[in-house]
Amino acid sequence: MIDQKLTDAFARMQIEPASTYDEANERYRDLIMVWHPDRLTSEKKKQKAEEELKLINNAWDIVKAHYKGSHKAEACRCREGAKSTPPPQPGPKPEKSTAEEEAKRRSDERARRAAQEAADKAATAANDSERERQKAAEQTVDPEKLAADEKLRWRIAICMGVAWLVLSGVGFTATSVKGWWTDFSDKWQRDHPPPQQQQTVVPPPPSGLTAEQLAQKARDEEAERQRQKDIDSAKQDIARYQGYLDKSNRLLADANAKIADPTIADVEKIKFRSDVTIQTDFIAKTQADLQTCQQRLATLTGQPIPPINPGAAPPLVDLDKLKQEPPAQKIDLLSPHWTPTKPESPLQQIYREQKQNNQSP
Repeated sequence: MIDQKLTDAFARMQIEPASTYDEANERYRDLIMVWHPDRLTSEKKKQKAEEELKLINNAWDIVKAHYKGSHKAEACRCREGAKSTPPPQPGPKPEKSTAEEEAKRRSDERARRAAQEAADKAATAANDSERERQKAAEQTVDPEKLAADEKLRWRIAICMGVAWLVLSGVGFTATSVKGWWTDFSDKWQRDHPPPQQQQTVVPPPPSGLTAEQLAQKARDEEAERQRQKDIDSAKQDIARYQGYLDKSNRLLADANAKIADPTIADVEKIKFRSDVTIQTDFIAKTQADLQTCQQRLATLTGQPIPPINPGAAPPLVDLDKLKQEPPAQKIDLLSPHWTPTKPESPLQQIYREQKQNNQSP
């Protein structure tokens, strides 16, 4: 009797029990193609196809084992169940709208890629052949060109040799001159030593003074030197502040003269008034600094504050009086009617005399 599993396997494979192994194998491949899940798009149908594919694979394993084992071509027990084999079951209904179009699209894409690859290969082969041809043409060198290149290489080699010889000669000459100059300098210094400075001989301290008295005398001398330095510094500060006052008085007089000038615009006079204020404040501060320096000098020298020489520096300016006085007028220093308040320098006298001679008829 035929085995029930084998009968069910034939029914699942949808083949006749009397079929040959090749027919069974071909049928198995057809069923695999029909029930393959990739042909379907719906998840539900894919799941059903996977289950059916598992049953088909199990049935094929049984049928294949029968054909490889106890199957007989003429009188096999599998033929007994040929009449009882159920009719073949249809496969899943193909989705023409998706599966066939997708397969067609993939086939077209593969064909297009193959054509593109063939065209690329043909272009690459053409380019390679062209490069090979150009390379072969370049390798065919003209003998005249080879001779010119060889001549150029010889010229370059000769120039490099000459340059090396020149540089070597220059380096040797420089080294020789340096060595000669070093020897000459050393010999000159030996033959003409620098004159030795005479050392100042410090006289010995006077006899009869003790060490404490000598130390006190040294301290007194140091204090006297420091006092002289302070006196010189104070005198320099006084001279500097007197110079500041002289310049500020001139600028202040010039600004007042410009303010009083009717030909100058009012806008310009605003600037001159600002200059008057600035110079006035500066004069006040400079007067205070000058008095401080004079007091310091009087303290150092023990003498009263000396009066300021009008010819050397201007006197201290009284700000209140300066504000009340009318603005000063401009004075032509080259006028023949002008009498200087302090001695003129020789250059100023010569210049003023030339100006007067040029103005005389």
